Amino acid sequence: MKKDIIPLAIAVIYSFLYNSVQAQEISGDKLEALRSMYNVFYVDKNGDQFGCGRNLECFPFKVKIYSMAFDNKSDKLVMYGSVFFDGVSKDTVTVGGVSILIANPIRDTLTEVRLVGSTIETKDHISYPYRRGDFKVEFVAKENDKLYFSHPIYFLVEYDIGKLIQELFLHRK
Repeated sequence: MKKDIIPLAIAVIYSFLYNSVQAQEISGDKLEALRSMYNVFYVDKNGDQFGCGRNLECFPFKVKIYSMAFDNKSDKLVMYGSVFFDGVSKDTVTVGGVSILIANPIRDTLTEVRLVGSTIETKDHISYPYRRGDFKVEFVAKENDKLYFSHPIYFLVEYDIGKLIQELFLHRK
């Protein structure tokens, strides 16, 4: 009887260890450190601007990452979070309809633009992850890619996700 339990215990431990290294948790602070410090301005190949561009009526918003992990098996980055209006009040107004993009910037133009998700627009739910402004995205990024959050009346938010991808691949080797 004891001989039957030992292989089972080894299998359970191996399975736990194997599954625990399949995804690597990443802190939201790590991504925040990769955010561009300045308002960025980009256009697409047709000359249309992302975000509100250089309009005087632009508003800032903040991206809050609740959970982020890198799936080693599929090379996907999985992110859960919310987007909030960054006004002068202490209120937490969420922003729906924000497009989440991966792109490669070349001068003032975003190339290879891929829509990977958007924030929820409706107010039908009161619990995460179905509230207005919440998002969940999964994507594969390359080392020269950047992550963008874009909305027509808000400044474009840029993260150098390529640096994070480089670091993750270096730690994997």
